[in-house]
Amino acid sequence: MKRVKTLLKGFGVEVEAPPIQRELYEFKLCGLLACVEKTYTDTASLKPLFFLVDEEMHDDGGVFLGFSGSGSPVMLDLWSKPNLNFVVLGVSGSGKSMSVKLYLKRLRERVEKVTYVGIDPESEYTRVARSFKASPIEIDESQELGLDPIRLLQANYLDISQVSDLLSEVYAIPKKLQGVLRKELFVKSDSVSNIEEFVANLRDPVLSKLLEGAVAPPDIRVFRGAPPKLSSNVVFGLKSLRSKRLKILVSALISTYAYNTLLTKTPGKSVFFVDEAWLFVETPSILGLFENLARRGRKQGVVFIYVTQRAEDLVRSPQEKTILEQSATALLMRQEPEGRDACKKIYKLSDAEADYLTQAPVGSGILKAGRKRITIQVIPTPEELETFSTSAC
Repeated sequence: MKRVKTLLKGFGVEVEAPPIQRELYEFKLCGLLACVEKTYTDTASLKPLFFLVDEEMHDDGGVFLGFSGSGSPVMLDLWSKPNLNFVVLGVSGSGKSMSVKLYLKRLRERVEKVTYVGIDPESEYTRVARSFKASPIEIDESQELGLDPIRLLQANYLDISQVSDLLSEVYAIPKKLQGVLRKELFVKSDSVSNIEEFVANLRDPVLSKLLEGAVAPPDIRVFRGAPPKLSSNVVFGLKSLRSKRLKILVSALISTYAYNTLLTKTPGKSVFFVDEAWLFVETPSILGLFENLARRGRKQGVVFIYVTQRAEDLVRSPQEKTILEQSATALLMRQEPEGRDACKKIYKLSDAEADYLTQAPVGSGILKAGRKRITIQVIPTPEELETFSTSAC
């Protein structure tokens, strides 16, 4: 490497290979020129090393996230990408939540008129929501939320299929009765005013029995009352909901309500984000809702940020595959060795890139935006590190 640097310096060229790439190439002299001989990587991985290949992401008006492997500042503008969906993927402790918090804070500093709605299953963002000028709302099982699926259906926030699928999953409606439930929703949704009336008027006794949980605590508190008035940026914290089933129910309904109440009616840029999305891997109905919101967001200028842990999570269901396919931008952070091959296949990584992800330092990873793929080190300031660090919770 020293011989190559010296030789190129004689031609007026200063070079330095990023550490993660040095072992990938073998250098030799070809007469008066320096040649690089590939050992076991591909052309895309050559970007951080070869000075004629661009390894920059410097979107006009973008948010500063950190530095690329070649030391170039990374400025990311999600609104400039082919679509507005952004997947952030990394195991616990990889720095994914820190990266999202930095993006939200710095975007707010650049763009005052941006609206945020966040679904925060573990209440990690609500603690610091005011740092990006969002109101934290902690939801517990004693609150009446006014998120009645019948009323949301009547307001056109949900359609019959979505309500049917959600109720079927949450209350374990067998397949043979799902058609009956859908028919009942079609017939009665205009003549009843809420879920309690709907269940009370069901003709099928088995279906009525299965939906008893919907009209009993704690679920009935989710449906009763008036929905919250949302007039600004908001992050919903769900840590106090002890039941995963209840988190799924509330996440689905509050997402739909907040999206339609705030994001579709507020001018300017908007961001809808879901943290700990792995919680919903086994619930196709809520993934279908997220996929629907992501698809609508592309037309309405709403960025959708989907934060999850493992690459395997993205291929378990057709809904998550769709979210992946509709995400022009992805930040890939450290993965467990078991997820290496899945990540490699999903994102068409080289062996060297896939290996790098299994040992990436905290805050480091690969940023993919459209056809461009660069290594990145996310850089918080000392103040941001102290404010946003998970360990500080």
